[in-house]
Amino acid sequence: MYSNCVDCEIIEMTCRQMGAKEIRRIEGTLYYYEFDITDDCSLSYYFNVNDKNEFNLHRIKPYRFTHTIIQSEEEVINYIKADLARFRNAANSTNFKKFVSTVNRLTAIGEAMDDLFLNFNVDKESLADIDEQLKNITRDIDRIKNDSEEIVIEEE
Repeated sequence: MYSNCVDCEIIEMTCRQMGAKEIRRIEGTLYYYEFDITDDCSLSYYFNVNDKNEFNLHRIKPYRFTHTIIQSEEEVINYIKADLARFRNAANSTNFKKFVSTVNRLTAIGEAMDDLFLNFNVDKESLADIDEQLKNITRDIDRIKNDSEEIVIEEE
């Protein structure tokens, strides 16, 4: 069991200073944080602390994303701070809602693939077809990334 709740209290205090609109300790070492991005969009996370005193950080909104294991409260704070700045910047884009919708559709595809794999006997050709389509999407993402200007967010 995680014994140093001071780290979690530091994260909570810092997130309050960054403008978190909701902070909850759900159970034991599970925490929830939510920030407003726009009037109709929020950025939220949950994290838990495992028995190795490592942080498992997950973004919930506006779309789900699981971060790798984080070793310290400072890394959690820095990640949330940078993520919040990037999302506040991205919310100014006319493409923001479409981007969020597209990422959520990709997440739904992952869930559909999970259901397909675990609950249906899929033939080799059908799976190969889906795999090829996903390779094409990956190539498109790489091409667009290479052809686009990177956004640099200034640290506060």
